[in-house]
Amino acid sequence: MRYLFQAGTLVSFLLLATLGQAALPGGISGHWYNPEQSGHGLTITLARPGFAAIIWHVYDDEGNPLTLNIEGRISGRSITGTAYAARGMEFGSFDPAALEVSVWGEVDLEFDSCVQATLHWDSPDPAFGSGSMPLERLAFTHGVDCNLPPIDQSAFGRYGGEVIEGDDPETAVAFTGIVDLEGRLWGIERLRYPIPSPMWAGGRVHHVVRTEPAREDGSLRGRADLVFWTLGGREGSDAPGSWPEGEPGGELSWQSRDRDFDLSFSPANDDRTLVAPIDTAALAGRWAVPMQNQFGEATAWLEIEAGGRACIEMSPWYEPPGGCHFEGRIDAPDGEHGLIDFEFHRPEESPGTPHRGRGWLTDGPDGLELILTGDGSFGLMAYPES
Repeated sequence: MRYLFQAGTLVSFLLLATLGQAALPGGISGHWYNPEQSGHGLTITLARPGFAAIIWHVYDDEGNPLTLNIEGRISGRSITGTAYAARGMEFGSFDPAALEVSVWGEVDLEFDSCVQATLHWDSPDPAFGSGSMPLERLAFTHGVDCNLPPIDQSAFGRYGGEVIEGDDPETAVAFTGIVDLEGRLWGIERLRYPIPSPMWAGGRVHHVVRTEPAREDGSLRGRADLVFWTLGGREGSDAPGSWPEGEPGGELSWQSRDRDFDLSFSPANDDRTLVAPIDTAALAGRWAVPMQNQFGEATAWLEIEAGGRACIEMSPWYEPPGGCHFEGRIDAPDGEHGLIDFEFHRPEESPGTPHRGRGWLTDGPDGLELILTGDGSFGLMAYPES
């Protein structure tokens, strides 16, 4: 049930019962925004266990300020709720009879940490539609600590599978991935040739895949992107799917360049093992990143320092040759479990839009393999310099 205060301009809500166990700490409360879209943001208040009041200060499609009030239900590391848009009252009169409150759409907030989150929205109004964007903490609430709750690790681990094009089993290629502690799948196709270079040309390009944690009904929200990060391209599509509770794996489907793809995945069953614990000192060194274009094969190089600073020097085809074409960091906040976090950007585009994601290191009969997959069509496989 919703209550509107008749004094002042604040709209407040009595929230419905929470879905699942509420687990976010009070320190999540505060101001959040997208640094690349400064000028609008969210104020989040955890009112009591299981409930959150959120105000999204944004704009409509004509550039007018728009304030959305969101009824938030907390489940694990997420806040999900309905967004309402209030219009009608005029400054100075505040006549409740003039107030109109309509449903704007649905909003999901998913917290990776106490300083990073992702906002998803889905509005029936085509002026707003559906979308997502990263958020960062702008300000903390003074005197309130933030320690995220323990995570259900039942699905954590390495995964394998197959990607099939157009329902034709003859097109099947291997897929390798990992499910992190939050229940997100990160992975990449293993095609029959190295990952494409900036000048690669051909009929089949690798996909990198990532998903949000499975919802209570077993549905999955995912994304499949073509590996074009070396070209600066960011091309991909939504990849919905399912992972029913109690099942060892799931499936995703997507369309890319008028082609249909289906991925099935389950816990990996091969002769490789996840290297854990891991830290940046263990990753330090020079890693070869095989690439290929229409002229043949070449090698890019990933340099990782013990402190985590990282640099990618592209293949000789890349202009200008030599130097650090991508720079960033590699960290291991969840290194105890073998998980790696990374961020890369082009120095000439700084600050630009960085590539962020997760990675992992495996060992097997043929040696070490480092895999990094993330947003912005980013994916690579790297091997220690021989």
